Amino acid sequence: FFITHIPTPWLDGKHTVFGHVLQGQSIVDAIQQDDVMKTVKIIRVGSEAKKFNAIEVFGKYYEAFAKAEKERQEKIAKISAMSQDEYKTYMYNEVKVKYPNAVLSPTGLVYIIDKTGDEKRAQKGEQVTLHYNGTLRADGKKFDSSYDRNQPMPFKYLEQRMISGFEEGVTLIGQGGKAKIIIPYYQAYGAQGRPGAIPPYSDLVFDIEILSITASPTEVPHDHDHSDPNHKH
Repeated sequence: FFITHIPTPWLDGKHTVFGHVLQGQSIVDAIQQDDVMKTVKIIRVGSEAKKFNAIEVFGKYYEAFAKAEKERQEKIAKISAMSQDEYKTYMYNEVKVKYPNAVLSPTGLVYIIDKTGDEKRAQKGEQVTLHYNGTLRADGKKFDSSYDRNQPMPFKYLEQRMISGFEEGVTLIGQGGKAKIIIPYYQAYGAQGRPGAIPPYSDLVFDIEILSITASPTEVPHDHDHSDPNHKH
């Protein structure tokens, strides 16, 4: 378990928080790296706490976890055995169940246009400013959102490179347009994924809204790349 002195949002969804220190904070403050806890005493207060069966609860949890992991590995094996054309059809058929009006592009990108926006589409080198919300198709888990930061993302189209599915999705709508794009894994982060954020073989779902398309301003030199839609200035 972790004893934390400050908020640790990067642990959200990865660990369980059992509570907080009521007494003995000075002892917690005195703990240093590599100190070893020889014993831990859990004091149960109340009937519900006394009824709690840790072995049974955690046994069921790890059993469910093992089952889910086995299913995940089986699905990865199934997907990895498919050609891109086979997977394109496979993913589209799954998406159509939830979005009957979804359209399949020749590359395998699937999209639903909510609003087309202006007729003009982004051209190479132009400045595109947009909002986006990114989730995993498998479980709907959000991995990034400019909406949450309340900060639209500006970039030079086809010069500050994104994943190919995102770049294609931008061309589907003009300024003022909104669309949902479902990107097959091979147009996203591929078989390797993006450690810590995107699992291997992950299809991505982006809700995008183009706020403006303009001639690109002169760029101020900076030392980071733009390989995915998660960077910010």
